[in-house]
Amino acid sequence: SGQGAWDRFSGSVRTPGARAVCARAAELFGKLDPDVTAGGGESRLHMDWRGRGLAILSATRTGVRLDIPGQETSDADCADVTSFEEHFDLGLRRYLELNRALDGGPELPRPGEEIVSGAEMEALTG
Repeated sequence: SGQGAWDRFSGSVRTPGARAVCARAAELFGKLDPDVTAGGGESRLHMDWRGRGLAILSATRTGVRLDIPGQETSDADCADVTSFEEHFDLGLRRYLELNRALDGGPELPRPGEEIVSGAEMEALTG
C-alpha cells in the first residue's frame, strides 16, 4: 500500500540506478507482508508494519539510503539494485524482530547466520 508515496519518493531520486532501487524496494517490501505500509514525502519514505517503524529510505546524491530503526546501517547507501539487495536482510531482520515482539515468535538468527533459506529468499525475490 502507499503507492502514491512510492511514486513521490521515486520521482525525487536523482539517478536511474536509484530509481531502480526504488522499484525493487517497493517490490520486496510489498511482498514481505500485506500489513507493510509506505508513507512520507519526496525525500524520505517510511515503511511501517502494523504501525511500527520497519525501514526508512532517504534520497541521496548518488542513490538511496536504507535505515532500519534500532540497527547500525552506516554502510547502507544503495547506488544500485545489487547494493540494495545486499542490505535488504536488515529490513527482514527488523520485520522478524517486530513479529517476535508481538507474538513471541522464534528467536532471530545470530549475526552472520541466514535469516531465510536460499529457497525462501528466491520465492520472495523471484
